[in-house]
Amino acid sequence: MGTPVCTYMPERTYIVDTAAVGEGKLNYLVRGNMPLAADGTIAYAELGAKLLELNPDLILGDMSLLVISLIDNQGELNDLELEFTGFGCPDVVGNLAWPPYFNGVDCFTEYGTMVNGNTQQGGSIVWFPVQGCTDDSNCALVENAQYDFCGLVAWLTALMSSCTNTVIYYHCEHGHDRTSALTAAYQMEWLKYPLDQVLDDKPPTGAKAFGHAWEATYEALVKWYATTLPTE
Repeated sequence: MGTPVCTYMPERTYIVDTAAVGEGKLNYLVRGNMPLAADGTIAYAELGAKLLELNPDLILGDMSLLVISLIDNQGELNDLELEFTGFGCPDVVGNLAWPPYFNGVDCFTEYGTMVNGNTQQGGSIVWFPVQGCTDDSNCALVENAQYDFCGLVAWLTALMSSCTNTVIYYHCEHGHDRTSALTAAYQMEWLKYPLDQVLDDKPPTGAKAFGHAWEATYEALVKWYATTLPTE
């Protein structure tokens, strides 16, 4: 097992949304950073402890875990390989083209069935990288042709209603820019939060990462996404 560049930081984990999917069943949408322990395995116990702290009724061991990794397979390849290894799929990453959506990779594919080889820890991983952009015209070109950011936002909501008893955990390396951009888009689209709120407020009422200013290309991505939403 390799050494991760970035490890799990519980203080960057927040519950973004919940959805009832049956009697006594809930799905949770959770943002965070890279869920790797120092030994390169998935930080399952640490994540479970943080979720229990956030919600005493949220017991990860009683649920399925779906991880959506927003990182790239270029400079962040090491950690992506460790993630996939943690879900029992070490050979998948080498077959994934960059950028995936542009090259016909099905970014909605779920890989793996368990976490860290433990049959009592059900889980899978999806690779759906997020990329920033510079202005509205560049965002429209890059996001629609190469990354399908709008499709990712729509899929999150579909997962919240189609999964059963699942923690849907999405992340980038540090839980800042890409994670915040996806959070902001989801909040505007499905929670109907205004643009200013998602840009300025920290979780849970906004998307701005605590103690971290927006990186320009991801702020541009959020502002462009706002222009794609229907006006009331």
